[in-house]
Amino acid sequence: MKVYHRTDQMDFKKLFVVSTATDIKSIIKNFKADVIEFFQFQRIHKDQSFSYLGTTPNVLYDYLDTEYYKKAFSGDISCYQSMRVLYPEMGTPDWVELMEQRYRCGKGLLILRKTAEYADFFGFALVPKIKRPYSFFLNNIYLFELFVDYFYEEARELIKKSSEERLVHPTKTIETCLFGVEDSVLENDWLFEKQQLTKREIDCALLLRQGFTATQIAEQLFLSPRTIEVYIRALKQKFGCERLNHLLVRLGALMPFE
Repeated sequence: MKVYHRTDQMDFKKLFVVSTATDIKSIIKNFKADVIEFFQFQRIHKDQSFSYLGTTPNVLYDYLDTEYYKKAFSGDISCYQSMRVLYPEMGTPDWVELMEQRYRCGKGLLILRKTAEYADFFGFALVPKIKRPYSFFLNNIYLFELFVDYFYEEARELIKKSSEERLVHPTKTIETCLFGVEDSVLENDWLFEKQQLTKREIDCALLLRQGFTATQIAEQLFLSPRTIEVYIRALKQKFGCERLNHLLVRLGALMPFE
């Protein structure tokens, strides 16, 4: 049964999202993504309501309290498309300053996945030790895509429950999407298109580059080690490498760390 809350009349502390921050942080920890400082998930539904999950629920409170949604939210999912976006500025300067000062998430990555029924937004910001966040996002884009897939699986029940407690804005919001003044949309993954890798081969390439063994990759992807070895052999063939160490060097050169 769905419950709808008007964002100007609800008791924020009683929202489902407030009680789930620890669960979201545990999912990130279990994925071993220690570079993620901040994460949020927002689903905009076809009926123009939305649901939210995240490591820092107070971001949602500030988003509602400042009425920033009037400048940055469209309930019409037809205006969105699946994409990846780097946001040097999350909208207006005052909002950027607030996010940076309170939550250190003024610079980040947004992954948007859309279906006929909803649009899902995945927002990421990195730990302070990453000094060049945009370079890190670009060089490690498949880490975050892999996390999105992992989150769908691990947070299935949380997503379902949050979708049963929907939020509705009291006033009309913007007609079009807003990501910021200097957005960079990451549309062409030229390296992987050129090598013609499958999604699973990309997953393996990413994890190999992170230092995982075939057995560890199998655990991460919920596959057998023998299956992972098949993918690794395919990678060696496509990258022209006879040995695993040659493949690792090749991947390191093409997909460097920050």
